[in-house]
Amino acid sequence: MRDKYEPIIKDGTHLAESHKTEGAYRGILLDDETNQLAGQAEWKRVKKNNGNIDADICTIALAVTISVVMTLIMVRIIHAIKK
Repeated sequence: MRDKYEPIIKDGTHLAESHKTEGAYRGILLDDETNQLAGQAEWKRVKKNNGNIDADICTIALAVTISVVMTLIMVRIIHAIKK
């Protein structure tokens, strides 16, 4: 898995939105009032979560588990109806 980084955003600035990729941002800081170039953002590596499972992985695992259980329940119901 790749390292993740978060920007250090100076007070009174914000990251520039990408015009190329929807929902993405550039590493350029713009002034909040004038929207003019205020510099480049610095980035800090996000610390790894010391063995804790990522929330997205837990959500996917839960969804798969629910799907499997619901499929088994439906198979049993269909089997009981056929008898």
